[in-house]
Amino acid sequence: MRPIYKMLACAAAVMMIMSGCFSAESQPDQKVSEMINEYVSEHSQLSLDNTEFEWDTVIVDSAYGVKSACEKMDVSNVSDLGSIPYDDEIVLAFLKQNKIVSYAVLPIKSGSASDYLVGYMYQNTSETYPYGTVFKK
Repeated sequence: MRPIYKMLACAAAVMMIMSGCFSAESQPDQKVSEMINEYVSEHSQLSLDNTEFEWDTVIVDSAYGVKSACEKMDVSNVSDLGSIPYDDEIVLAFLKQNKIVSYAVLPIKSGSASDYLVGYMYQNTSETYPYGTVFKK
């Protein structure tokens, strides 16, 4: 293989690896959003305790509010939220030992899980809610 082709092949491989790694970090967890919507379709309140991962607290706010809260709290991996382009949607950032372990994005729609969480948007308070919190309409 000629040197130029080796360099191009190597560069392409590096770009594929990097794009795969970074895109995975900055994507919301769709399973959590689905679990939340399924839960509220069967219950008159919202509990986030059925996630498949461990967490201590959750921040509920807009994209800006969640990022701002994480920065104020010195969350070690706030950059894992990436560039969340959602401003008028609810973002939930799940933390364990001051580190983001997952996050989810919920659209604001009447008659959905957002009915339980819309009141927590635009708080900009850095308030967290512990595991076991029940959210009511």
